[in-house]
Amino acid sequence: MMNHSRITRQCNRVVLSSIPAVLLGLVSLVLLPGQLCLSTAAPEESSGTEDTDASGTSPDTGVPSTDTFVGENVLGSASAPVTVIDYSDFEDPVSGRFARETLPAIGVAYINTGQVRWVFRHFPVRSIHPLAQDAAEASECAADQNRFFAYRELLFNNQGAFSNSELKIFAAQLALDQGTFFACLDSGSKAADVQEDINSGLSQGVTTTPAFLIQDELHTGFMTATEFGALLDDAIDEANQADSASDFVGPLP
Repeated sequence: MMNHSRITRQCNRVVLSSIPAVLLGLVSLVLLPGQLCLSTAAPEESSGTEDTDASGTSPDTGVPSTDTFVGENVLGSASAPVTVIDYSDFEDPVSGRFARETLPAIGVAYINTGQVRWVFRHFPVRSIHPLAQDAAEASECAADQNRFFAYRELLFNNQGAFSNSELKIFAAQLALDQGTFFACLDSGSKAADVQEDINSGLSQGVTTTPAFLIQDELHTGFMTATEFGALLDDAIDEANQADSASDFVGPLP
């Protein structure tokens, strides 16, 4: 297993490196035990649908774009050795805490550096979070206008404020085309997409949120960046070892 100082090393590197001026307004300081990290406000990015600037970086997230997962909301490089599938519920306080406190540091240390590809999927637990379904559908309407992760950030920062009118106010705050967004949300056309994510989670044994499939191994509940980083370190090491083994060619008989 790798030394679990990868987050510290990556954070130190980011602190010491120059930050492009376009991102200065988007970064925030995340203070972890013994670590000081610069992180993006919402370190995620969609599969080629999130807005990008000339450098190929999402202005909402600062994370390199990828177009590998058509129809999915994805962060990071298509060639990353490890994939994480994140099942979250916008009304769940634990999902919200992870998104606000843990994911920014993971984005800096693992996603931005090409080691992890992050796939976001919906898992609204409707029996206890009756507003989560509408919030999930609204986020997919925002995704149609290339703003899934910016909208996702608003949802996690305003948990519980998910009435129909409030969901539309968030769209206005992001300067989305309101007529298109309103029609999408009011039609319920994204319900099937959300249900597809739920079915995917159920097939993997997901019953609660947040839940994370790291290379097909299921983990649930809140974790700090250090705790989650330890799981990622193990997965990255295993993936790299597997790649090395597949590259080895023994002597011919």
